[in-house]
Amino acid sequence: KYGVKQYVLKPCSQSKIEEAIREVSKDCYARKQARNLENSQYLLTNNMQHNIMSSIIGESKAILRLKAAILKAAGTNATVLIQGESGTGKELIAQAVHDNSPRHTGPFVAINCASLPESILESELFGYVKGAFTGADRDGKRGLFEQAHTGTIFLDEIGEIPMGIQGKLLRVLQERTIRRVGGEKSTPVDIRVIAATNRDLVCMVKEGNFRSYLYFRINVLGQEDSAAARAPGRYCAAGGGVSGGSLCEKSQGILFL
Repeated sequence: KYGVKQYVLKPCSQSKIEEAIREVSKDCYARKQARNLENSQYLLTNNMQHNIMSSIIGESKAILRLKAAILKAAGTNATVLIQGESGTGKELIAQAVHDNSPRHTGPFVAINCASLPESILESELFGYVKGAFTGADRDGKRGLFEQAHTGTIFLDEIGEIPMGIQGKLLRVLQERTIRRVGGEKSTPVDIRVIAATNRDLVCMVKEGNFRSYLYFRINVLGQEDSAAARAPGRYCAAGGGVSGGSLCEKSQGILFL
């Protein structure tokens, strides 16, 4: 029975099996509630005055929903997709999720996927081994996934990632392992992935420009807040808010989380 919550001996009746299932279900539910309580207590006791959450300014319903969504995401280890127009403070939201999560003591590594050509983006994300390509460092290089180990990696403009790299990213999300460019060894990584885009990924999937399986993998907690889009108190980082590190209310611009 070591390591087993419940068992039944043969021959057994259906009622005995159902009773055993109910006992195991109750135990699983109690364990889940305990974990949720532990996460909630962490979020309540965490000193938010010293992280980026204090830069989210405003008391409108949209801002309150945004803060609640950040704390909800921070209490899990799920992948998050942030959707919004350019300049709406998506990286600030990603940083806030990281700062309020149990991973806050780990690194927060960010990269703009639209700023690099495919070959360089691949080596930046996954790293490379000695002699992987002309000009490669003699000792190889750790990629950003490895650098983000025990922490969070923020993939900004994920909609710009080429299809080839999308496939490798999907493997990272599924297997939690990476393989450096030119290498044969798989390296496990303990990371939380937060992605952001200003593109309509659903349309990109339909057009064949974004892998559907990758979309469903990254859109675990992401959702379009249509209620916020209709609300008069819309929000964005603007008017000096981005450079000053603040997310403030404004009459235009929507950040979907």
